[in-house]
Amino acid sequence: MDITLPEPIYAGELSQAELVGAARRTLREHHLARISGYRATATQFIAFVSEFGYPLTYYGDTAGSHPDHQAIHRVRYEHDGSERGELHASDGPLTVHSAQSLRDPRPPYFCMYMVDAGWQDRAFGLNGESILTRWEKVFELIGVSHPHEFEQLRAAVTAEIPFPDGVSRALAYPLPDQAGPNDLGIRLKYDLLDYLRGLDADSPGYRAVSLVAETAPLAAWHGQLRSGDLVLIDNDRWGHGRHEVSGRRVGPNGRSDNPRELWSVTLG
Repeated sequence: MDITLPEPIYAGELSQAELVGAARRTLREHHLARISGYRATATQFIAFVSEFGYPLTYYGDTAGSHPDHQAIHRVRYEHDGSERGELHASDGPLTVHSAQSLRDPRPPYFCMYMVDAGWQDRAFGLNGESILTRWEKVFELIGVSHPHEFEQLRAAVTAEIPFPDGVSRALAYPLPDQAGPNDLGIRLKYDLLDYLRGLDADSPGYRAVSLVAETAPLAAWHGQLRSGDLVLIDNDRWGHGRHEVSGRRVGPNGRSDNPRELWSVTLG
């Protein structure tokens, strides 16, 4: 299932008020807004996203935070951080997940700003291309691929399951402005599937989460954010991930690190 995104809003000479207004209109219709040609300092970026919510720090953890603002998660390869297992500093792929899935109430928006797209000289799928999944479409696909199990699977994702922090929650939850039976909010932590597998790989919860995670890339937009691209998504209705990306290479001139840098902010 191919997912298309709305046409990007070109920042150009737009004032912040004009850009915010255009993004709001697109968000209302598509639950996602895409902006191109955006250039900002950390302070300007925070000022923009603050029009849509309060910038949240990452569960109080400052690892990976931008030095100018702790709510900006600075995603770029850093060898030492990668060796310590810090997600923001590592290369490789990222499975589709939700921003700050352990928070209640759910943060309504998540924003990604590509400061530098980095190396773009490998085949598609190996340059850190973004994955943006529409959860409603995931359930539509599951309904087609597993018609006889669908209601049972739906019951499993709306029932409480244990999360890695020790709290039980439902993976899927109703939305106040729900547009249809499959228009559900999702909180998918990037390591939830591994956690559930370790507890009980035969449980209905594991089976349901596994199917949602496996289907997520099939109901998604796959594309490269260029330097200066910004995406603002409804954090209930969209998940995000990343294709494979290399952090370090060795060439004739020695060792070099990928300059790719993305700033992300979760908004409460």
